[in-house]
Amino acid sequence: MFDVKQAEVAPGYWELTFLNVQMKGKALFFKTIGAQQKFSKSDFKLMPDDLTIAQTAEILRKQASAHPRF
Repeated sequence: MFDVKQAEVAPGYWELTFLNVQMKGKALFFKTIGAQQKFSKSDFKLMPDDLTIAQTAEILRKQASAHPRF
C-alpha cells in the first residue's frame, strides 16, 4: 500500500501532508522483508518573510516545550 496526500498550505505552495507506506515480500526467495512508514503534517502557519534564525529557533523551542514527544 502506498498513500500520499498533498495540500496547498499557502497560496501556490504545496506540501506533503500525509504518507503511508506498507510493503511486504521476499528478497531473493529466502528472506522475508517488510517496511512500514507513516508520516503526517498539519497546522501550517504562514510566517513573516523577515523572520530571523534566532526568532525561528525560539518559536521552535516554544512549540517543542508545549508538545513534548515523551
